[in-house]
Amino acid sequence: MVRRVAWAAVLVVVAGGCGKTPPPQSGGRTAGYWAEVLGQPDVALRRKAATKLGSLVLIDPVAMPALVEALKDSDAEVRANAARSLGVYSGARGGEVLPALRELQERDPDAKVRQAAAKAIEKLSE
Repeated sequence: MVRRVAWAAVLVVVAGGCGKTPPPQSGGRTAGYWAEVLGQPDVALRRKAATKLGSLVLIDPVAMPALVEALKDSDAEVRANAARSLGVYSGARGGEVLPALRELQERDPDAKVRQAAAKAIEKLSE
């Protein structure tokens, strides 16, 4: 009986991964990876990164600052995707991104970006 209990304990430790939880991911990549991609010259990758970070914005602290910075990207679609991704915030954390979204809504030269910012602000204000 003692031998079975000992083996059961070993199985629990091995199967449980010793208590380490893998970092949250989107598209098989971490927020840190997508945040780095936002700095790449490939616009298609930056657009994808701004979208992928949306699913991580509530669970990984790297996502929010990267998305706020992406609101200043030279590509309108990157800015719009970042605004949409920031729109998933709710409660107290939403207040952290509202000033950046309001500025985008008021000053961005692209109508689609302004609209994306307005929708994100609306979601955060609910």
